[in-house]
Amino acid sequence: MSLFCFSLRLSSVLPGNARVLDQDIVLSGYRIPAKTFIAMELYCTAHSEKYFKDAMEFKPERWLRENRDEYHAFANLPFGYGVRMCLGRRVAELEIYLFLCKLLQRFRIEYVGEELEPIQKLLSVPEKPVKVKLVDRF
Repeated sequence: MSLFCFSLRLSSVLPGNARVLDQDIVLSGYRIPAKTFIAMELYCTAHSEKYFKDAMEFKPERWLRENRDEYHAFANLPFGYGVRMCLGRRVAELEIYLFLCKLLQRFRIEYVGEELEPIQKLLSVPEKPVKVKLVDRF
């Protein structure tokens, strides 16, 4: 699951989370009134060295339980948080876990394309098709 969490941090499905404030708050010295629509952009915090040391390095082990103090709990919220958190989070986690187990049991995956950059739209997508080759293990 640490690889799954790592992947969601670098390439979240949604670009951010949004809320309408139910009460006035003060944020960084600015008063923001109730009923204001606010949005948190996930890409910036997820790629920031402020929240993740060596943010762009492949370190899925940072998501293991014993390493949880290495990052801020709210720096990466791909499924949201609180009462409006994605109801399908656990189903999505189980589905991806089962899918990856079956895929990796059957195939070796080789990347055959060029380096890609993500494009931020409503969803994060690669700029070009991702080309991989599945090599049968049997």
